[in-house]
Amino acid sequence: MRWRPILGIMALLVILALHVAPVLAEDCGCGGDSGSGDAGDSSDGDSSSGYGSSQDPAAMAATAQDMYMSGRYFEALQAFNDSLAIDPYNTPALMGKAEVLFTLRQYPEAAETYRKVVTISPDHDRAYFCLGNTYLVMGEYQEAAEAY
Repeated sequence: MRWRPILGIMALLVILALHVAPVLAEDCGCGGDSGSGDAGDSSDGDSSSGYGSSQDPAAMAATAQDMYMSGRYFEALQAFNDSLAIDPYNTPALMGKAEVLFTLRQYPEAAETYRKVVTISPDHDRAYFCLGNTYLVMGEYQEAAEAY
């Protein structure tokens, strides 16, 4: 099999990267910009309504992102969950929820949420990257290499 040596090298590089430049638990490396132009999302991006003012999941997710950026993590998590209750396929809301979970060091839940994103949108590169970072923090190096 040609892929086995390549996967081994990739795993070694990931392990080396873990020791040279560790991923900080406060930042999954995704940039904290969950609501920006993800392919396959359900948001229209033009809504000006705030959280609680409508049943617009995109507006709710945008407000949740603002809460996250201002350090109100538990409120943001609830707002992302409320948005996802209306539209469970909203990838910006899923990415935001995963970022909050990662920040709160709830790594297994963050990984599960990132996996939902790649199930919905298999070409979502940033979700794979963040999933890899989450696996790295959890010490699951083979899964990290596969996600990368």
